[in-house]
Amino acid sequence: MTTTRLNTISSQHSSMPLAHKDTAAATAKPLAVEAAVSALQFMLKLEADVRATKTVDELAFLAVNSARKLTNARQVFLLRATGPRSFRIMSISSMASVEGESPLVLWVERMAARIAKDAVSAKTICFSLPAYCMAEDAETGTYPFREMLWVPLKDLGGATVAGLLLAREQPWTQESQAPIARFAEACAYSWDLLTRPLAARWKRRVNKRVLLAGAALIALLAFVPVPMTALAPAEVVARAPTVIAAPIEGLIDEILVDPSSRVKAGDVLFRFNDTQARNAAEVAEREVEVAEAKLRQARQGAFVDAAYNHDVAIAQTNLSVKKSERDYARDLLAKSTVVADRDGLVLYSDKRDLIGRPVAIGQRVMEISDPDDVALRILLPVDDAAVIGKDAAVRLFLDSDPLHPISGIATRTSHIARLNEGNQLSFAIHAAPQVQGRPPRLGLRGTAQVFGSRVPLAYFLFRRPLTYMRQRLGI
Repeated sequence: MTTTRLNTISSQHSSMPLAHKDTAAATAKPLAVEAAVSALQFMLKLEADVRATKTVDELAFLAVNSARKLTNARQVFLLRATGPRSFRIMSISSMASVEGESPLVLWVERMAARIAKDAVSAKTICFSLPAYCMAEDAETGTYPFREMLWVPLKDLGGATVAGLLLAREQPWTQESQAPIARFAEACAYSWDLLTRPLAARWKRRVNKRVLLAGAALIALLAFVPVPMTALAPAEVVARAPTVIAAPIEGLIDEILVDPSSRVKAGDVLFRFNDTQARNAAEVAEREVEVAEAKLRQARQGAFVDAAYNHDVAIAQTNLSVKKSERDYARDLLAKSTVVADRDGLVLYSDKRDLIGRPVAIGQRVMEISDPDDVALRILLPVDDAAVIGKDAAVRLFLDSDPLHPISGIATRTSHIARLNEGNQLSFAIHAAPQVQGRPPRLGLRGTAQVFGSRVPLAYFLFRRPLTYMRQRLGI
């Protein structure tokens, strides 16, 4: 019985370590999985950072510092291939800049050149100092990190364009080389993208079939007919305005209507200074009275002496002349007051621009227009005369309301180019607006689009360059 109890106790004690081992194994497995996941996440973050770089210098700085964290290296160098057997250091871990003539930099560059000379720069190698070093170099004996790892960066053609040189105290194992090899591939891919010409990058990315399809589509679109159009300044004007011109020569003394006011036929518009005309009319009236008196005197004398008959004829002719002068003076006096000959809207700039201004006979002073009978006046530059055609469609975008264009049809086109306000030769096109309801207000300005005949899209796009080449180069 005693023996059985001892065996039971012994078996219990012997089973306790096994339970601890199972528990430790169960705990270690999740920790290993967690460490692997963490390492994978870190690697993915590094690759994302590499892809986000914009320049080669930025990539080099990121590569050396990220490689140091990834492998626990003590120092990392990134060298750029400058020839078949020469390298230049671009970046060193934990350093903001590289002193190109420092002994350490020159020593590492000579080491990389020896690696290239032995034709092993295109593959990953690990070695211990003083391999690939010159014995007379001081750094060969004093450099503290003796275990080196060379990882090349290759372009898509397989050529070595750069390399990572990592240094630490511990030897490099296969397990420690795997992460840096994958990281180097990501760096090499980004390096290739950043150093390739833009055209070469697009050539790689775009499929040849896509390019051919795009070229065919562009060729087809070049022959698609589109309307020839041109843009030109435009204004809303009266279709049939009545021009009020100066009937006489003189100074405008008074204007009785305001700009843009409505008038009726017979309303007084403005008056000239009539001092001279009134005096001339009075003098002419007196001269008629004198001529009538002389005629009476000559007739009375003719009753006494027949010789006075000659004087009667002269007096009658003189009276006729004086009456004509009186009628002319009266007519000038009457014309010194100008009245409207139709109903409408009076259009002129400002009273201050006209009062006191001398005007000549026939000089334009103002105009009377019907605000409900308007037209669109378009000043088309001579360079765009190709769009001028019979019944051409137009579309006016008013400066005051550009979201609601006004359509119209060209009714009249001038064949003589004149200088517009911008000192540009242009043809005047008048168009009838097609609107529902009240027409646009007189004086509104905007930009008109004139539609001509249909032409191939290629001609529409390259018309101006072709015109320039013909004018400048004669081809």
